[in-house]
Amino acid sequence: MKEKHIILTELLSAALRNKAPNFEKYKGMTIDWQEIFNEARTHQVHSLIYPVVNEINAEVGVEKEIMEAWKQSVLTCGFQMICNQLWIGEVIEILNSFEIKTIVLKGMVVSKWYPHPELRTMGDADILVMEKDLKKTTQLLHGMGYISQKDRKTKHIEFYKKDYIAIELHRLLADCSFIKNADLLNNDAWSEPMEIELGNTKTLALSWEMQIIYCCIHMASHISNQGIGLRQLCDLVVIVEKGSDNINWNIVHDKSIKYGIDQFVSAIFTVCHRLFNLEVPFVFSDCTLSDTSNIDLLIKDILDGGNFGRRDIRRVSANVLVNNAKAGESQKYSNKLINALHLLFPSRSRMLGKYKYIYVKKSPLLLPAAWIHRIVFGIIRRDLKFEHKKAIFQDNSLIDMANKRNNLLEWLKLR
Repeated sequence: MKEKHIILTELLSAALRNKAPNFEKYKGMTIDWQEIFNEARTHQVHSLIYPVVNEINAEVGVEKEIMEAWKQSVLTCGFQMICNQLWIGEVIEILNSFEIKTIVLKGMVVSKWYPHPELRTMGDADILVMEKDLKKTTQLLHGMGYISQKDRKTKHIEFYKKDYIAIELHRLLADCSFIKNADLLNNDAWSEPMEIELGNTKTLALSWEMQIIYCCIHMASHISNQGIGLRQLCDLVVIVEKGSDNINWNIVHDKSIKYGIDQFVSAIFTVCHRLFNLEVPFVFSDCTLSDTSNIDLLIKDILDGGNFGRRDIRRVSANVLVNNAKAGESQKYSNKLINALHLLFPSRSRMLGKYKYIYVKKSPLLLPAAWIHRIVFGIIRRDLKFEHKKAIFQDNSLIDMANKRNNLLEWLKLR
């Protein structure tokens, strides 16, 4: 690992346990604190480590300008997160009054178990409801001033309201192709939820075992598409250590096998052990600890990717290749003609994975229309410049990056 990553993970490890790091280790070191701050922001953990950095600042001497910018960023984040918690609590209270059962997911719940809950950033609030309550919940959110996307029968509907946190209303926990028995996920979610407080109201959250399973599924889905950053690993560490007295690890292990993610769960626990000294549960200790080469690659993928793997355009471009190649065909990345064919004319099953091409579900005869739609979209999309689009077909280093990522995903059994 690079020095900035070693320092950042040490600071994070201390922050997650609400302990000060050994500042004597940093005294006399020439540390580029602007680089640490920038890297932390890339992974959306700059607010998490601020209390620790502030505590050792008098000893290590972080530049005044950097600390001031850091402080302002954290204050803004903290105020926003407190407001978000209170608001979502009000939303849940309204839904409760209409007898709509909800399970709050991901950051809105996990943040409560951090030493400083308001410092765990989040972009939206995720709420699971039963399919039978989806229409009524949508109507109620519209009544609160939210505007929603069209329901495309995917796992969730997105709701937006100016100056308020966005809401993802879930009908399913996940719909990833690598998950086995995905139809049973919701049954497990609703079987033994636990009660928590959110703002000034009470709501439901996943059981401790399902918190771990869902956290890992969420990470796996992002790694298979783009990547994850350190914040997602921090969530797992916090869940495991906060729920240590309540977690039945045999249940977690059985569910990981049931959903086909046991290899990934073992790997991600090993990564958390390496980066944050998290104790690997005994049921997962045999699988990946000895495979250091792939664990090294996974750690590098996470550190290089940043939050949700969107650090830079080259990585985005490489993921375009990975996401459009068939599983088991990584050795063919070097064939530029095959790359082009996969990118321009993907299979019907792959097209169905994108909601904007969902119309091909009606008939295979609509597949050519979807290909034209895809090509036009590829030409006009603005997040990739022309030189980046051209590189996807021509750049050998990009092809090599895609090849390595594909091999890692296959080892994790996510392809």
